[in-house]
Amino acid sequence: MSITVLKGVSGYLNDTINKPTKSLTKQLPKTPWNSLNLSKDKWETRNVRTKILLIFNTKNFIKLGIDVNRTAADAWKTYKSDYKTASDMVRQNTEQEL
Repeated sequence: MSITVLKGVSGYLNDTINKPTKSLTKQLPKTPWNSLNLSKDKWETRNVRTKILLIFNTKNFIKLGIDVNRTAADAWKTYKSDYKTASDMVRQNTEQEL
């Protein structure tokens, strides 16, 4: 089980927990991390926490092109894209050596 599932942040990474368009006027009860019914403020806080998990576990997030001003889902897409590119390059080099 990945750390993102354990922490409940996978919805922020795969964009299934979307940013609310407006703040709610009433106070919501405590909500779990994977809740789809959040206030805008709570979503923004959780999105930032999710980005922090990614950034603090990366040696050089700036070199990877991670924009801290975008969402955690955007950062995750960049991670996946870079990983795929690197994997493709390794596979191609291995095939050339064979």
